[in-house]
Amino acid sequence: TVSMGYTSSTESDFDANTYSLSLAQDMFGQLTTLTLSYSYGDDTVGRSDDPGFSEDNSRQQYGVGVTQILTRNMIAALNVEVITDEGFLNNPYRSVRFLDTNSPVGYSFEPELYPRTRTTNAVGIRTKYYLPYRAALEAHYRYFNDTWDIESHTGSIAYVHPWRDFTFTAKYRYHDQTGAHFFRDLFARSEATNFRGRDKELSPLRSQTMRLSAAYEFISDGWNFIDRGTVNVSLDYLQVDYKEFRDISTGAPLGSEPFYELDATILQVFFSFWY
Repeated sequence: TVSMGYTSSTESDFDANTYSLSLAQDMFGQLTTLTLSYSYGDDTVGRSDDPGFSEDNSRQQYGVGVTQILTRNMIAALNVEVITDEGFLNNPYRSVRFLDTNSPVGYSFEPELYPRTRTTNAVGIRTKYYLPYRAALEAHYRYFNDTWDIESHTGSIAYVHPWRDFTFTAKYRYHDQTGAHFFRDLFARSEATNFRGRDKELSPLRSQTMRLSAAYEFISDGWNFIDRGTVNVSLDYLQVDYKEFRDISTGAPLGSEPFYELDATILQVFFSFWY
């Protein structure tokens, strides 16, 4: 199976074009599927408050995946992905802060500066086990590292239970990562290092997500050109602890600001149709 794709996106301060190609081959009596994929992205970064600002970046993504039917009730997939980025990789609006004795609060800000290259590597394995009463257990683990010294481990487990025209899912996800080598919440001085970043997503962090969802199939026998239709409702509770990023919005004295924490409850309602 050969698949090709093209995606274009235009915003006031960001243009993106992505070209993709994938090849999938079934083997060994269709018990094994090998997939090779490649995509190329060409982006232009701008600033909504500066029409003259324009920077380019490019992205290449390579992927290899193997899906294997292990038993009559169990299937597993192994995926390896490598992404290379080159160009302007930071946010043109974001700043870092540094110690400044001339400032009333003890610090000032300057634009962040990222390396112009990045290579990321990820390996993931996913398994799904079919239970005798039509339910299923799913487990997933993903290891990630990059040339910015970020290393992460992500794992999740889910239980899927169908009942009549409903499908219920309960899922737990855990994520833990180290920080980029150029991340600092507070730099010792202006231009203290060759590269500087204060994006909280580049700091060491730990997150947990718990999800409950339900899908109701209200079209099952087809209707005109639609084969199936479902309404889906999901409720997520997300908790993120940033280990080195401080919340300066509290107004606490320099160095004693609490570390930033995020707690969110997310409700989603959407419809899906197959045709």
